[in-house]
Amino acid sequence: MALLEINKNPSKRQLRQFAGIWFPAAILLLGIFLLRRTGSLSLTIVIWGAGLVVSLVGLVIPPLIRRVYLGWILACYPIGWTLSHLLLAIVFVLLLTPIGMVLRWLGRDPLNRSLDRSAKTYWTPHIPDVNIQRYFKQF
Repeated sequence: MALLEINKNPSKRQLRQFAGIWFPAAILLLGIFLLRRTGSLSLTIVIWGAGLVVSLVGLVIPPLIRRVYLGWILACYPIGWTLSHLLLAIVFVLLLTPIGMVLRWLGRDPLNRSLDRSAKTYWTPHIPDVNIQRYFKQF
């Protein structure tokens, strides 16, 4: 299983969500960026108008926005792949590795992985709780 999978066959609900929420938000940000960068209000209004038309068409007839959705997903896939792998690496290197090193330095083994050749089994007996109400308050 991959960290990110491209859904090439989105449902009508997903297409409507894209057309009603994500696409307009992205077009709004793009328009603001262009307005600040170029100062051209007419270009910004044209982009916002086109985005509004595409969004409305996508809300009314979701299959028509499918190609825009797939293009958007394919364009954003490399960014998502890079960020997810980078965040996992950062968490591993900056969080899990130091914890493991400290535990090893202290001689602690939370998983009890030490090998005992004289032991017949490594089974740890479980003593069940007699209070049934505990099952209704798990957290």
